[in-house]
Amino acid sequence: MIEDFREWSDTTLTSFDEWKQKFIDEALSKGTYKKALNWLSSQEIDLLGRSASTVQDHFNYAVRQMIEDAKKEVRDKALNKEI
Repeated sequence: MIEDFREWSDTTLTSFDEWKQKFIDEALSKGTYKKALNWLSSQEIDLLGRSASTVQDHFNYAVRQMIEDAKKEVRDKALNKEI
């Protein structure tokens, strides 16, 4: 059973990376970096006032963090442009 769980865990983590890249690609298709970041912000799951105590809460936090990581990559890409 533990091997199945580890395989599922690895697959899930890989899936988060793939979905983060999909969020980045979609955001960058919005035309400007500002629009990209605004779009990413609009995709966040609202967890205000909730403690991370259930599996669903932890999953929601992971998705929220994935979007934050995507926003950071888009922001870094924008800030690395020459002016």
